[in-house]
Amino acid sequence: MSKTAEAYFFEAFAGMGRLGPGSEESTRQAAERAGRQDEALRILDVGCGNGVQTLQLAQLYPRATITGVDNHQPFLDTLQEAAAQQGVGQRLNTVCASMDEMDFPDRSFDLIWSEGAIYVIGFERGIGEWQRLLAPGGTLACSEVCWLTGSPAPEAVAFWQAEYPQIASIGAQLRQIGEAGYTAVEHFVLPRSDWEGYYSAIQANLDRMSAAYPRDEVAREVIATLQNEIDVHRRYGDQYSYAFYLMRR
Repeated sequence: MSKTAEAYFFEAFAGMGRLGPGSEESTRQAAERAGRQDEALRILDVGCGNGVQTLQLAQLYPRATITGVDNHQPFLDTLQEAAAQQGVGQRLNTVCASMDEMDFPDRSFDLIWSEGAIYVIGFERGIGEWQRLLAPGGTLACSEVCWLTGSPAPEAVAFWQAEYPQIASIGAQLRQIGEAGYTAVEHFVLPRSDWEGYYSAIQANLDRMSAAYPRDEVAREVIATLQNEIDVHRRYGDQYSYAFYLMRR
């Protein structure tokens, strides 16, 4: 019996470390630029997934308490188990919720973190709605997909218009940050290697799924969708990336 498309998507990401483009180095670089690593901060990791970067934050901010939010409880279970094994479980809390339905009190956090996840509700909406959760002087650090060229290839434009039409240039995103009432502190572009490690793991899963489900139409559709994403990046990955933005309330 065929599984649902959602189940096949989760299978395509099974056994992976990071669930989006990124790396330990990029997370470390963003944390160092955000600063305050020796303080007892209250950190919120929005769209934390299986928590690879959440656990790294626990190491980078050894006095912080961290709340990870995701709407997929199995990811949170994995994160809680790993946190206990690494001895940071007492500083980590998880909440199963949609990022557009978080009901934390205003000014609850000193640092809001979101790697490769704010696109779920959109960059402008996310930075706007999450601002109320920041304490005065607090920082929002998030990565968002952006154009690196003013004249991207038509195939790349068509892909992103279908997948995420809010994609914009870095300049446009910096303007959005200012219009939302933040001060843009710093930003940097993730290197292409952050994408290649991510896509190589997905490719291995897709190859396995292609052999396992040769006649399953639902599986084949999921595989084709993700394969197209990989193929577009292989051809045009120098034209777009994620930028990591740090902004202060």
